Amino acid sequence: MNSRGVSLVELIIYMVIAAIVVALLAVPFRKMVSSNKTEKQESSLQTSSRDALAVMSREIRNTGFKRYIFNSTGAFISSVIPKTYLDDSSSFILKQGNPSDTLTIYKAALDGSGYSIVDSVDSVKYYLDNNFKLIRDANMEPTELANDVYALQFTLGRLSANTLLFKQDPIVTSNWTYGGVVSTTESSGSGMKVSYSGAGTGTVKTNNSFTISGASRIRIIFQLSNNSGVESNIDSLKWSILNSSGNEVAYEYFKPGITSGNMIVTCKTQVSGAVVRFSAKCKGAASLTLQKIEVRTADIGEIAWSDIVADDEKKYVKALRIYMLQRSSSKAESYASDTISVANILVNRSTDFTWRLLSETVEIPNNGLF
Repeated sequence: MNSRGVSLVELIIYMVIAAIVVALLAVPFRKMVSSNKTEKQESSLQTSSRDALAVMSREIRNTGFKRYIFNSTGAFISSVIPKTYLDDSSSFILKQGNPSDTLTIYKAALDGSGYSIVDSVDSVKYYLDNNFKLIRDANMEPTELANDVYALQFTLGRLSANTLLFKQDPIVTSNWTYGGVVSTTESSGSGMKVSYSGAGTGTVKTNNSFTISGASRIRIIFQLSNNSGVESNIDSLKWSILNSSGNEVAYEYFKPGITSGNMIVTCKTQVSGAVVRFSAKCKGAASLTLQKIEVRTADIGEIAWSDIVADDEKKYVKALRIYMLQRSSSKAESYASDTISVANILVNRSTDFTWRLLSETVEIPNNGLF
């Protein structure tokens, strides 16, 4: 610089230096602004999704799986436990979808006092609409719970140890072999009639085998009817599990006259080719009809998660898990590069938006009743 001022060359140099400084400062500033925007987006997603999950969890937890009281035409059946639903064996109706599952909950309706149950059922449905909004529809009155929800999924948690090993309902005579004082076995509309000729032990044994994977407790569920001489001429009845060599590996006695049971027996080892045997120790002639038999593992183990559970398995469902995928409403830098699979869709998170996947596991303590 001289007494005449700044030369053009000097001015250009100053401008270049200033531009470089501004450019150097702009990079971290831009990152700071982007990071702040992303954090705000994530915070907003977290708040709305957490509130929505809390509403769903509370409603699910307070409902529970139940037995039916409505018939196929929708008529109320007052003789069954009040206000339970007759459609697919529970108060939860779960339908798989893409990108949204639909969960409908049926529960008791109370009168104005809040204490008495009236002859109707309230319904609540959770689903996504076409505008990516999570909807809670209570008795045909929809309410928006959260925005920018791109996937909604529900899965059912069933006790994995409660595995079906063998079942006949009704029992088929041709699938059983008899011995001892059993004189005849006949088929009827409701099962297998077994007649005992006199004093001694009579047995009927399944021809169909199954495998017990390891040491475990086994549940034997049965139903029978008494025809004649059961309580007077039979001293004891017994269900047994035999190995392929015909040796008993587990058994349990029960009193003659009992027509149904849910017994637990202990098996101490793995058994391949296991069969079920029904024994009667008689002191005279008698007759009964075996109607059905079901053998399951009984230990309470890990929960197995699946989208669909058969109707007769729903009594073993102990939890429900919710998955909810949200996306920021405006662009924000993403630091994730993985993919998310939920509700039959696959999402790549390395986009110009922020994605958040939340899940909540809800236990159902009042499984079976209100």
